[in-house]
Amino acid sequence: MNPEQSQFRGFLMAMVAPGNEAAAETILANAFAEQDAGRFTPNVIVQAVEHLTPLLRPEAVPELQKAAARMEAIATHALAERHGDQGGDGGEQPMRVFEERPRVFEERPGTTPDAA
Repeated sequence: MNPEQSQFRGFLMAMVAPGNEAAAETILANAFAEQDAGRFTPNVIVQAVEHLTPLLRPEAVPELQKAAARMEAIATHALAERHGDQGGDGGEQPMRVFEERPRVFEERPGTTPDAA
Protein backbone atom coordinates (compact mmCIF):
# COMPACT_ATOMS: atom_id res chain seq x y z
CA MET A 1 0.00 0.00 0.00
CA ASN A 2 1.49 3.32 -1.01
CA PRO A 3 1.30 6.36 1.30
CA GLU A 4 -1.62 7.94 -0.57
CA GLN A 5 -3.59 4.70 -0.45
CA SER A 6 -2.87 4.43 3.25
CA GLN A 7 -4.05 7.99 3.80
CA PHE A 8 -7.27 7.34 1.86
CA ARG A 9 -7.78 4.11 3.80
CA GLY A 10 -7.57 6.05 7.09
CA PHE A 11 -10.01 8.66 5.78
CA LEU A 12 -12.51 6.02 4.69
CA MET A 13 -12.22 3.63 7.63
CA ALA A 14 -13.08 6.49 9.98
CA MET A 15 -16.50 6.58 8.27
CA VAL A 16 -17.27 2.86 8.39
CA ALA A 17 -20.07 1.74 10.70
CA PRO A 18 -19.05 -0.64 13.49
CA GLY A 19 -19.05 -4.25 12.34
CA ASN A 20 -18.41 -3.38 8.69
CA GLU A 21 -14.65 -2.90 8.90
CA ALA A 22 -13.62 -6.23 7.35
CA ALA A 23 -15.93 -5.81 4.36
CA ALA A 24 -14.69 -2.24 3.79
CA GLU A 25 -11.06 -3.40 4.02
CA THR A 26 -11.74 -6.04 1.35
CA ILE A 27 -13.32 -3.50 -1.02
CA LEU A 28 -10.42 -1.09 -0.55
CA ALA A 29 -7.84 -3.86 -0.98
CA ASN A 30 -9.45 -4.86 -4.28
CA ALA A 31 -9.56 -1.26 -5.55
CA PHE A 32 -5.94 -0.67 -4.53
CA ALA A 33 -4.91 -3.93 -6.23
CA GLU A 34 -6.54 -2.69 -9.44
CA GLN A 35 -4.64 0.57 -9.11
CA ASP A 36 -1.33 -1.18 -8.42
CA ALA A 37 -1.86 -3.41 -11.46
CA GLY A 38 -2.51 -0.38 -13.70
CA ARG A 39 -6.20 -1.22 -14.13
CA PHE A 40 -7.67 1.59 -12.01
CA THR A 41 -10.51 3.07 -14.06
CA PRO A 42 -13.50 5.33 -13.38
CA ASN A 43 -15.58 2.15 -13.23
CA VAL A 44 -13.45 0.87 -10.32
CA ILE A 45 -14.27 4.08 -8.41
CA VAL A 46 -18.00 3.75 -9.14
CA GLN A 47 -18.11 0.10 -8.12
CA ALA A 48 -16.10 0.69 -4.93
CA VAL A 49 -18.40 3.54 -3.88
CA GLU A 50 -21.50 1.44 -4.60
CA HIS A 51 -20.16 -1.36 -2.40
CA LEU A 52 -18.80 0.91 0.34
CA THR A 53 -21.87 3.16 0.74
CA PRO A 54 -24.01 0.65 2.68
CA LEU A 55 -21.08 -0.04 5.03
CA LEU A 56 -20.76 3.57 6.21
CA ARG A 57 -22.40 5.41 9.05
CA PRO A 58 -25.37 7.22 7.47
CA GLU A 59 -23.99 10.68 8.23
CA ALA A 60 -20.74 9.79 6.43
CA VAL A 61 -22.32 8.89 3.07
CA PRO A 62 -22.34 12.48 1.72
CA GLU A 63 -18.65 12.81 2.59
CA LEU A 64 -17.77 9.67 0.59
CA GLN A 65 -19.93 10.85 -2.30
CA LYS A 66 -18.14 14.20 -2.28
CA ALA A 67 -14.68 12.55 -2.27
CA ALA A 68 -15.75 10.13 -5.01
CA ALA A 69 -17.03 12.99 -7.17
CA ARG A 70 -13.66 14.72 -6.82
CA MET A 71 -11.80 11.52 -7.72
CA GLU A 72 -14.03 11.00 -10.75
CA ALA A 73 -13.49 14.62 -11.86
CA ILE A 74 -9.72 14.18 -11.55
CA ALA A 75 -9.94 10.89 -13.42
CA THR A 76 -11.98 12.46 -16.19
CA HIS A 77 -9.46 15.29 -16.49
CA ALA A 78 -6.53 12.84 -16.53
CA LEU A 79 -8.20 10.76 -19.22
CA ALA A 80 -8.96 13.84 -21.32
CA GLU A 81 -5.30 14.83 -21.11
CA ARG A 82 -4.23 11.36 -22.21
CA HIS A 83 -6.60 11.54 -25.17
CA GLY A 84 -5.55 15.10 -26.02
CA ASP A 85 -9.11 16.32 -25.39
CA GLN A 86 -10.03 14.59 -28.65
CA GLY A 87 -12.59 12.28 -27.26
CA GLY A 88 -11.81 8.71 -26.47
CA ASP A 89 -14.38 6.80 -24.52
CA GLY A 90 -12.99 8.08 -21.20
CA GLY A 91 -14.37 4.97 -19.58
CA GLU A 92 -11.92 2.18 -19.12
CA GLN A 93 -8.48 3.70 -19.45
CA PRO A 94 -6.24 2.92 -16.49
CA MET A 95 -5.20 5.87 -14.36
CA ARG A 96 -3.19 6.70 -11.29
CA VAL A 97 -5.54 9.01 -9.38
CA PHE A 98 -3.70 8.91 -6.08
CA GLU A 99 -0.28 9.41 -7.64
CA GLU A 100 -1.47 12.28 -9.86
CA ARG A 101 -3.48 14.20 -7.26
CA PRO A 102 -3.10 12.72 -3.77
CA ARG A 103 -5.29 15.31 -1.99
CA VAL A 104 -8.71 14.35 -3.36
CA PHE A 105 -10.17 14.07 0.11
CA GLU A 106 -9.95 15.81 3.43
CA GLU A 107 -8.20 14.00 6.23
CA ARG A 108 -10.49 13.63 9.22
CA PRO A 109 -9.18 15.16 12.45
CA GLY A 110 -8.07 12.58 14.95
CA THR A 111 -7.44 9.87 12.38
CA THR A 112 -4.09 8.53 11.36
CA PRO A 113 -3.70 5.98 8.59
CA ASP A 114 -1.97 2.75 9.40
CA ALA A 115 1.60 2.56 8.26
CA ALA A 116 1.43 -0.38 5.90
